[in-house]
Amino acid sequence: MSKATKRATSTSAKKTAATEAQVPRNSASDPSTHPLAGVSRTLDQELEWYFVYAERALGRGCVQLVPGHLAASETAEDALLKKAHSIALTVQGCLRALPDGHMSVLRTAYTPRRWPRNVEAAFETLAPVVVRLAVASNPWPHKSGHAGLEEAAAVRLSAQLVSAKPLAMAKLKLQAGKLFGAAVVAYANVRVLEAPGLHGT
Repeated sequence: MSKATKRATSTSAKKTAATEAQVPRNSASDPSTHPLAGVSRTLDQELEWYFVYAERALGRGCVQLVPGHLAASETAEDALLKKAHSIALTVQGCLRALPDGHMSVLRTAYTPRRWPRNVEAAFETLAPVVVRLAVASNPWPHKSGHAGLEEAAAVRLSAQLVSAKPLAMAKLKLQAGKLFGAAVVAYANVRVLEAPGLHGT
């Protein structure tokens, strides 16, 4: 398992908490009444699996691994391969049904990347979304060499963390949390209609 995957897995509970904290109570999206309320960790593992591995494997037509929560659900290799391919297609279809904004947020959040240490420490699993927000607020940050816009924005954000007021950083993290929470809830609302794969079925 890669370091990025281990880190994402170890912070699944944090992602779940951040998601639920951003969903209004007494609404159709209330996580306590949502049909997927009990499988939020499963969704987290599923999305990580898709963006880290299954999307590319599906493009090659050879999905051989299932999400972590289903790893021990089948003993026959043929059945496992069939399930892996089926779930990958299901997740792909659900993601394509989302508005582009939600899809982009999920891809940003679950694609493994490395950021400056203080950026990761300050924003944790929301760091990729925060960096993307930093790019949006300053689409042409100063950069050197062939560094990409996101890398340049992350360096700039790292410097701001040293000098900026905590309240400004807290607002940025809150904004990222709202975007991520809305994207996960939108995915859950679509995914519940395609239940196979969520409970080992």
